[in-house]
Amino acid sequence: IDSTLSFADLRAAIEEHHPAQDPIIIGSTSSKHTLGQKHQVDAFVMAHAVVTGTGLEDAQLLAQEIVDARFAAKVQVENESDQQRITLKTTKAMKEHILREFGGLTWHWIPFRSSEAYLNWLESS
Repeated sequence: IDSTLSFADLRAAIEEHHPAQDPIIIGSTSSKHTLGQKHQVDAFVMAHAVVTGTGLEDAQLLAQEIVDARFAAKVQVENESDQQRITLKTTKAMKEHILREFGGLTWHWIPFRSSEAYLNWLESS
């Protein structure tokens, strides 16, 4: 969800209902508000691919392969009736590796920004 609120206001609103040391807030790079200051605007990408013709377990194994290869720090799999949606967040530099190793899937890429702590975690994972 994109917001017209500044990062500070959005963080305060989230912390009021969900206290955490550093909440994960993700925004599109087209937003006017700065979420992270150290990183380039397009340095991080979120991608999703729809997998058909296989089950949830196989999609989860594929997601684990991506994490084990350190191409992405976090990969989620959603079961959508007869197909699975794989969503990942990673650095722009890892996009090339994912396309090379998992190019049989049609990936949809979206640059994003987030809190400095989350971006640092993605970068180091």
